[in-house]
Parts: sequence; structure tokens; C-alpha cells
Amino acid sequence: MRIDEANGNTLWQDAIAKEMDTVNIAFVFLKKGQKVPPGWEKPGGHLVYDVQMDFTRKARWVKWLSS
Repeated sequence: MRIDEANGNTLWQDAIAKEMDTVNIAFVFLKKGQKVPPGWEKPGGHLVYDVQMDFTRKARWVKWLSS
């Protein structure tokens, strides 16, 4: 976001929002008070950023399981 603020645009924020919207279907949101399934582990992950040859920005969510 600091890069976007410095450049006066929202290119990286838009790339993050697009990726989160894409991967959102993989998540199951529990209702308040609902218990997690047996054997569930909290996943972790991070975002990988890239600039394509046509200067579009890409953000990819890379998931890893904590052990």
C-alpha cells in the first residue's frame, strides 16, 4: 500500500483484491460459535507479487500448512 500511495494509484491493492476474490471460494467461513471440524489445522501463507511483461500487477496467495 505504501508503494501505491507513493505512486498515487491502487494497482497493487487491486491485484491483492482480485486474488483474494479468486481464492475466496476455497474458504469455509464458520458462523459465530461454530466449532472447527476435527483434525483441522490453521493454515498459513503469504502473498507473492509479480509485474507482468505488460506491466500489470499480479498477487498470488501461496498457502502452507503449519506443523
